[in-house]
Amino acid sequence: MSILRLSLKGLIYNWRLSVCLLLGTFLASSILAGSLLVGDSVKKTLKSKAFERIGSIDSALITGDRYVTDDFVEKLSEKFKTDHISGILRFPGTLNTPDKSIRSNSININGVDPQFWNLFNNEISSNDYIAINESLAAQKNLSVGDRVIIKYELPGRVSKDAPLSGETEKIGTISGEITNIIPADKGGQFSILAEQKSTLNIFVPLKLLQEESGKVDRCNLVITSKIDGFDEAIDNHWDLEDLELSYRSTHNGFTELISERVFISQEVEDAVKEIHSDSEPIISYLINDIIANDKTVPYSVGTGIGKIGSKLLGITPPTRNEIILNSWLGADTDNGGLDVKLKDEVNLTFYGVTDSREFKIIGDGFDDNKEEDIEDILSFKVTGFIDKDNYALSKKWVPDFPGLDTAKSLASWESGMPLDTKKIRDVDESYWDKYRSTPKVFINLDRAQELWGNRFGMCTSILIKETNFSKDQFLESLRSNIKLTDIGMSKIDIYNNAISSYENSLDFGSLFASLSGFLIISSLLLCFVLCSFGVESRSVQLGALRSLGFTVKKIRLILILELLIPLIVGAFLGLFGGSIYTKLALAGFASIWSDAAPGVNFIYGYETSSFVISFIVIVFFSYLVTRISINKLTKVTPKNLLNSAIGNNETFLSTGSSLVKYLLVIVCFTIGVALIFLSRSLQGEKLAGAFFGSGFLILLGFIIFFSIYLRKTGKIQKLNLFRIGSTNASRKTSRSLAVVSTVSLGIFLVLSVNAFRLGDEPTASNNSGTGGFEFYATSTLPIYENLNDPKIRDNFGIEDYSVEQLKFYPLRTLMNSEEASCQNLSYANNPRILGVTPNDLSKRNSFRFSASNKTDSNWKLLFNKTSDNLIPAIGDKASVMWAMKKKIGDTIEIVDGNGVTKSLMIVGLLENSILQGSLAISEDHFIELFPTVGGYNTFLIDSNSKDEQSVSKDLTKGLELRGFDLINSNIRLKEYSNVQNTYISIFSVLGGLGVLVGTLGVGIIIARSVLERRSELSVMRAIGFNKSKIKKIILYEHLFLVSIGIIIGVVSSIITISPSSLSTSQQVPIKLLLTMTLSIVIGSFIFCYLATQLTIKGKLLEGIKTE
Repeated sequence: MSILRLSLKGLIYNWRLSVCLLLGTFLASSILAGSLLVGDSVKKTLKSKAFERIGSIDSALITGDRYVTDDFVEKLSEKFKTDHISGILRFPGTLNTPDKSIRSNSININGVDPQFWNLFNNEISSNDYIAINESLAAQKNLSVGDRVIIKYELPGRVSKDAPLSGETEKIGTISGEITNIIPADKGGQFSILAEQKSTLNIFVPLKLLQEESGKVDRCNLVITSKIDGFDEAIDNHWDLEDLELSYRSTHNGFTELISERVFISQEVEDAVKEIHSDSEPIISYLINDIIANDKTVPYSVGTGIGKIGSKLLGITPPTRNEIILNSWLGADTDNGGLDVKLKDEVNLTFYGVTDSREFKIIGDGFDDNKEEDIEDILSFKVTGFIDKDNYALSKKWVPDFPGLDTAKSLASWESGMPLDTKKIRDVDESYWDKYRSTPKVFINLDRAQELWGNRFGMCTSILIKETNFSKDQFLESLRSNIKLTDIGMSKIDIYNNAISSYENSLDFGSLFASLSGFLIISSLLLCFVLCSFGVESRSVQLGALRSLGFTVKKIRLILILELLIPLIVGAFLGLFGGSIYTKLALAGFASIWSDAAPGVNFIYGYETSSFVISFIVIVFFSYLVTRISINKLTKVTPKNLLNSAIGNNETFLSTGSSLVKYLLVIVCFTIGVALIFLSRSLQGEKLAGAFFGSGFLILLGFIIFFSIYLRKTGKIQKLNLFRIGSTNASRKTSRSLAVVSTVSLGIFLVLSVNAFRLGDEPTASNNSGTGGFEFYATSTLPIYENLNDPKIRDNFGIEDYSVEQLKFYPLRTLMNSEEASCQNLSYANNPRILGVTPNDLSKRNSFRFSASNKTDSNWKLLFNKTSDNLIPAIGDKASVMWAMKKKIGDTIEIVDGNGVTKSLMIVGLLENSILQGSLAISEDHFIELFPTVGGYNTFLIDSNSKDEQSVSKDLTKGLELRGFDLINSNIRLKEYSNVQNTYISIFSVLGGLGVLVGTLGVGIIIARSVLERRSELSVMRAIGFNKSKIKKIILYEHLFLVSIGIIIGVVSSIITISPSSLSTSQQVPIKLLLTMTLSIVIGSFIFCYLATQLTIKGKLLEGIKTE
């Protein structure tokens, strides 16, 4: 009879054992395969979402707060001979129905051309449509034919943060009926950001939005399919108009370069200087007061000039403290002048615009606290006059400030500054009528740039000599010196970013596998116990085979095949079980675990490698299990096998040298503790691997130590039932260790995971996750005004609240950026950045820090810059470590507003805060990095009002046009906590299965133990032990093992989580952990009791007959 045939007969004969082994590896294989398939499914879902967002888009040019022309897009299309380059005009906005019963903020309004739809294999032939995407339609229950009103901020010529930017309250409106609802895969989910939340899009024809917004023939986003040479082409095909520059012929012999943006950026000024070294900038500004002899002339234009400007005016260039006056100012006061003469002193005042758009009067002789400050006085000596009718003076020296040309009077000019129209005299209006914005004073250029220059530019025009000047040659030279990314535009590799968003996302397969590892080990240990039973029960049969001449090698092969076949079949069937496991997990994500990934509909997906890895790993360990279980038994002599004198069939843990075991205990504890502390410097799935690796080693150390204990307790020293039962555990130490291991593994996973469950901790304190702020708010449109100013509050209709009742803490926000938090499974290539005021948060001691490079104050770390210009940043611990995969001291590369790569360094981590998903830097650093980003879009609100609902209602109504959304900070914090707690619930289920496998193993061992020792128990019964005492001995023996397993699991989890818990102020849910431990203890004890009751049946005395 062949070896295979013998193995198959043994497999069939012991079919119950075979089924149990099959089920054991089926469970292990299902869990491992399912874990990896969950990771595959998450990646497939994110991949699907990513390409749903981008269609065929490969690259994009984002123009920031600038606008390129349609001609620029057309030239690119002609060069590459493609209809897959699209120019888009895009604004954030709001939507509501006419009756305001439906309202939605954070809407993307997209003016698109036909080429846009080509990139999504879609076609909308109409030239008059209002289309919304399916997400918006579903969220707000909108359908075709519904009438909607779309509102957005009309774009200005320059950022509203800039001086003289004009009115800030201009809102554009488009209304009409919804004509189309765009499916997600046909462009509906179009977005250049990698975020899992659904984008809310509205689409209208490009020409319509251009006309309505006043940006005729302009766009602020260019997208294209894959084209070789696109990067080079965009820098070689722009014209002056694409930089919002133009020429003005105002001075003989010179061409004047001006900007629609009023101020010419420093990059352009430097480039022009490089091309024409003899060019000269001019800067003009609005002066509040020109003061001399206690007389004042209000609201006049002043201009800074150099040698060329002075020559054109026929005057000597003024030095730093000199001033040239328009002769109109020299007239007597009856005619509006100041009645000044040469060498008289003249003082100037003007509005300086702070970064928070607060207007500070410069030159009035007072500091910020309204105390006298003589250094603040701007005094100049009059060194000359220019005739008010001078031909050169009549030329334009002033840019086209917003609203200047359309203003019918000086008092009606909406300059964007708080002008006191009561100061304006009739003679000032007469000057305006005749001379408009002709400058009344000229000062030194360098001094003027120091006073009036700002982050948007240091000049308002540039004079270029016309000698040998060629516009075409100048444009080519300018292109050579300036890239579009130098002036705030950015070129984005959309396709590769999309790939990165899912390829670099958190590896859920590894995370689930590491957390499921304990359950897999428990399943394999159960298989080991079953294999051992199978081998030991056949000792007589194996002795007979040895007596017949079978070699040890052949017997081992027979047993390995017999045991391995069901194990392999189970591993194979487990692959199908893994698919079911994955589908059930995905169904859970869509229902009871929906908080883990809000807004995501997961797609089942798999990689062949996941099945292969799962199968090979389980088969490999199954082979180890069979070898270990049969290894020693096959070395027993045939005589002993026939007499069933097989000993304990033990492994190294039960028979090895005590010295070696002690050394192993020390090694396990040392490496385990080292991994615990190493895990504090890791992030993402590496952190999970190190954490659970350390837990496994500490568990193993305790189990080895327990094996030493078992060897030393082989004799009964005190005659009592518990001592007899616990000593019996040492008779089959391998089984005992298997029971302890499976129970401790499950207990460890349940407790260690749930130790990080976030509870409803007090959040009223400033030193909490809410920072002590009542509300967290965002605005769709930027808010430039200081909402803590009573006058501004009056404008918005929230004047009933004092600063003591309601205080705003505004944060600058990088809008074209991605949330990097647990609520965005995609990897954030461009994480959201907030500009905060460190002093405000430091004074309040807001938020709780988990770790930092601490000095005097955690928030004040944001003021520092390292020697290599690393910009300090603070983020939430969960976001930084899991979403960004960084830690304290790591750097994150970003691209600033000028297209330069800069590095942020993580200097502090917040513990479970409402700032999750963002990196906070100081506002000064934010403005330095992103000078063109204006206004505030994020607010932390401190409220002392008891009526929270009224505050929320009043703020939402007052700031309705800005798309103001606010949420209670506690609710926002709970939303983030729910994500983490949901994952913990999922992993707790796995831990619970581990405990179940452990207790199931106990039941099997109890049954096997009673069967093996039936004769022994019969003798005990015969010598006077009653049935109750025998049951107690069996029960105590296995309760002892379960108790040791529980103790080892609890102690190991405490050791593993303690460093992490003690290093932060996060509260460990002690009550929850105690409740779970007690529940497991009670459940295990009940199971042991029932198993004992069920296995000890019948008349034990009959067992003596078998002896």
